[in-house]
Amino acid sequence: MFTKNIQLKYNDNLIKNYIKSEDYDEILNVIDKVYQSDPEMLATLLKSNLFKMLNSQQSQRIFPENIIWINSFQISDAHLVSTFLTFYLDGINFDFKSLDNYADIMLNLFDELNFDGDVTFEEQRDFSYVYQYLISKKYKNKSLLIHSDLPFFESNLGRYFTHYYLSRCYFYIVKNPILILQEIKKQNPEYNTQAALNVMLNSDAHPNMIKSPINNRFFVSNKQGWHTNVHSWSNRNVLDTFRGFVIKLEDLIENPQDIFADMIGHLIQTGLDIKLDYDVITSFIENNNSLFDLNLVPEEISKKDAKIIERDIGSFLNIVKYKI
Repeated sequence: MFTKNIQLKYNDNLIKNYIKSEDYDEILNVIDKVYQSDPEMLATLLKSNLFKMLNSQQSQRIFPENIIWINSFQISDAHLVSTFLTFYLDGINFDFKSLDNYADIMLNLFDELNFDGDVTFEEQRDFSYVYQYLISKKYKNKSLLIHSDLPFFESNLGRYFTHYYLSRCYFYIVKNPILILQEIKKQNPEYNTQAALNVMLNSDAHPNMIKSPINNRFFVSNKQGWHTNVHSWSNRNVLDTFRGFVIKLEDLIENPQDIFADMIGHLIQTGLDIKLDYDVITSFIENNNSLFDLNLVPEEISKKDAKIIERDIGSFLNIVKYKI
């Protein structure tokens, strides 16, 4: 432990001196060496120094910028987009890796780093850049597809869910919330519309605890409600800064050829070195009919329920162009 503390202090001083001189090639050398020998130590060094590095545009070259987020309020709603991107990138022989749900990735990372305790929201809020850098570093020569149902956030320290040096872009899939509401009621027959709305909007601010399958560690998911989730990712500043692309699931089912082509065009615009191949898109559509067999028409609702829905989320329905 004594020797490790000396190594930690030595490497920390090295990085701080290189930050002052803006020698990011040497910083990358230190990071690479420590990552190979002691990823846990690198996490500590990054917690101490990463945010200072991000103050300089010169630091951009040490970041892989290889995360492509596939986000939705319900993970299942992103299945079609995720399956298509995997099929397309495979079809053009592009080097990428499709990872699991972000919560599962974080649980695995904490195990690999031998960290104690849960993946708390405070840890995610304060050090999301650090952990996403380590995820990127593990697959630095590949583009990564990562799925998440978490909202975009900004902390009091001015830190965000992700950084544009870490993430290439994101896709956000939205579905008619009336469908989500009706799904909640079917899963919970004892719920009336107000009770189901409370669940969808997370009115009690109850965190979702996701347990690791191999130990007693939990990922504390600050999922928030549907309205917060949708607004956070469809916000114009977030879309522009983090290169976002919003997809209505209903539009995708109705017009897959054009929307899939627009998705690939978006990836190309963000700098991904791929080409638009309509043959691959057509092949996916023709060979995956079952994925498009979705009932996305809500059941008719009563006037009483319509008033409750309009009162609670009417303004957000307008933002994403849904009607009650």
